[in-house]
Amino acid sequence: MIETFVSYKNPPVIETVLDAQFTPIESLTEAHLGIYWDKFLKSEWPNLSKQRALPINNEDFGKNAYWKNRPLTSIIALETIDGPILRLQFADAHDEKLIQLQNGRFILNWRNVEGKPYPRFIKLLPLYIEYFNSFYDYVLEMHNKKLKLNQWEVTY
Repeated sequence: MIETFVSYKNPPVIETVLDAQFTPIESLTEAHLGIYWDKFLKSEWPNLSKQRALPINNEDFGKNAYWKNRPLTSIIALETIDGPILRLQFADAHDEKLIQLQNGRFILNWRNVEGKPYPRFIKLLPLYIEYFNSFYDYVLEMHNKKLKLNQWEVTY
């Protein structure tokens, strides 16, 4: 067991992403995501933009995983999207932090803007949990549905 934590004085991190994927909720529309932003985020996350939705990934690491025993060149996935499925992005006033929201994902990004030091995962996680919980409660109240989480991702 490793008992020490490696910490770099100036880590070479330009972006950190905390992402939770959940089973999409049929009644949750982009309009509902906009209402969530207006009610709960707009004052601290005033900058709104739109992007194409990210695909919903269901990774399988079991013995039947589609990528096992296949050459890398045979793993190609094509996806079609019916209609205007959006991912909304809400940036803070400094464009340093970003919440990305779509039906099926809740994402927090930290981006290195103007050479500011990396705030560390230990400081980003409570922020992520705070906003994720508010979104969870909003969906429960508006749609009487609990988010069914199925995948988590941390990217540096």
